[in-house]
Amino acid sequence: KWIVLVFDISERAKAVRDKLRNKLKSVGFGMLQESIWISPLSIGEDMREFIDSIGLSEYVFVMEISGFVLGNPKQLARRVWNLDRLEKDYLNSKVKINNINQLIEEQRDRVGKNKAKYSKNYINELLKKKREGMRSHLEFIVHFPPLPKELLPKTFQNIYSMSK
Repeated sequence: KWIVLVFDISERAKAVRDKLRNKLKSVGFGMLQESIWISPLSIGEDMREFIDSIGLSEYVFVMEISGFVLGNPKQLARRVWNLDRLEKDYLNSKVKINNINQLIEEQRDRVGKNKAKYSKNYINELLKKKREGMRSHLEFIVHFPPLPKELLPKTFQNIYSMSK
């Protein structure tokens, strides 16, 4: 089931509209269009309570749909949550971390064989870069959209299992 949230909030109430959009982003909704947001998660009742609490029930409609008559949910998720870009960023960060790991191992071998005086400092620099890369990678995982496994590309299957 999908939750579809539609709203029509005037420009005069921009602050409230922005508050609603921020809330939608924070709970994993994706923007289909500026005033149409979707989620494959069962959070319709939570959204109704939030909307009532900020006094927008007159301007917001929350619908639950059970399926698609036309269109592919996986392709929709790919487009709405920009999974192609996320996939590219994820793979690039993994490559960077792997490259740094390889450089660290090469430098440790050199130090072990006493072939380089400056290698220990270089290894420390590489370890710092590795920590930065790991921190960036962790931020990626923390901010990854909370989508059901069946909507994710295969690249993200391990992220899904890590986030559970």
